[in-house]
Amino acid sequence: MATTRSGGAIPGRSKTSCLMRQSHLCLLILLLNAPFSLAEITGGYQTPNGELFTVFPSGSEKNTYRVWNITNGLIGRLTPDQNDGYVWKNDNSQQSSKVMIDASTIRRDGELIARKLPFNLEQVEFESEGTKLSGIFVFPQGEGPFPLITYAHGSGKGSIFNSGNPYSFPAFGIATFFFDKRGVGSSAGRYTQNFEILVQDQLNAIDFARAHPKVDADQIAILGVSLGGWIAPLSAEHRTDIKALLIRVGPTVSTLENDRWQALSPLYEKGYDAEAIAQATEVVDAVHFIARSNLKDGWREFKTLKRKYRKTAWAKDIAGMPEAFLEHSRIGVKTYFWWSGGFSDPDWDPMILLRTLDIPIRWTFGGKDTQVPTARSVELLNHEIEHNNKPWEIHLLPEADHNLVAYKELDGEKVLSHFSQAFLLDEALWLKQIFEASGR
Repeated sequence: MATTRSGGAIPGRSKTSCLMRQSHLCLLILLLNAPFSLAEITGGYQTPNGELFTVFPSGSEKNTYRVWNITNGLIGRLTPDQNDGYVWKNDNSQQSSKVMIDASTIRRDGELIARKLPFNLEQVEFESEGTKLSGIFVFPQGEGPFPLITYAHGSGKGSIFNSGNPYSFPAFGIATFFFDKRGVGSSAGRYTQNFEILVQDQLNAIDFARAHPKVDADQIAILGVSLGGWIAPLSAEHRTDIKALLIRVGPTVSTLENDRWQALSPLYEKGYDAEAIAQATEVVDAVHFIARSNLKDGWREFKTLKRKYRKTAWAKDIAGMPEAFLEHSRIGVKTYFWWSGGFSDPDWDPMILLRTLDIPIRWTFGGKDTQVPTARSVELLNHEIEHNNKPWEIHLLPEADHNLVAYKELDGEKVLSHFSQAFLLDEALWLKQIFEASGR
């Protein structure tokens, strides 16, 4: 099914962002561009003992499917073997077994492992400001109408068709509408991190989804990941039909403060001394001066610092915008930021917007996230919850990184293990409760 629909413009906001450029999924793991196609085995499954998991194409591993266990957080992969079956590998235990998969079941040695859940998938196209964007509806079994959650991308270029997120919620009676942002996957247009454009695309996607006969137009939520943790509340600001926000690893500090954290956190993590941190801070401040001028001023001063510090040990470890400035020429930097849509307002403070929102919001942060200043973000949110009685919840996963996954040591190497504390299940149950309460 292919449909087109467009919406209106956002009044009065023009903000852009390149500050989350190193986020991986933004979410989640191993997401790269993919064709607009879904394999038969893609979808949600349930084991005989009630565990839920999703299967979806991997964007980075050819002929491989990723497995997310919603119930216990385990992660795995399915790879075709030479006998029309698949090898199922558990990333945590590193153990593998052969399984057979047909249209409705997964079996191991003839024994039923899981049944495919009867979701209804619709791949669609819709139009946003003259650009065709590709997306997918995933509906629970039945006629509906169903409450619905949409998706606000992170800064990465991963296709939503290589993600398990669309299949995590329908098992709980919640439909999903996730789409590839412009310039990603099968969506047309030029990739951008421009806030105004991304928010407008989000609003047009919501309008398109609300018109579907299986969608309860009064029961809408947004899942925002990383950079999407800024886009989701910016979108909710313009709507009265948004009942809740789910935000994963979304910073609540200013864009400048977040980039400063990204730049310096690797240096703190690796134990650089106060002198090295002070030198790196000089570079960060110089880069932000150039950013504030929209790449017009401050280049001579930065060039002096670049000559002075580019051969220091910390220069290879600094991240965020300063990394790009140190690695590339002036022309290269300008080309990159043209490609990514420009700069955000370095002093834009998301808390000013969040204080105006009184809808339920659930944040999930990783304690080992080097892309977002988790402690400061949590501190700001807790202040609002305690002093202004906001209907918000904060969930901190101490061992999780920016992808909310945990790692373990295997043969001296750090390898992916599992999603921390099975937060996917907690999110779905929380949102189901919100929708049930608001629908009474």
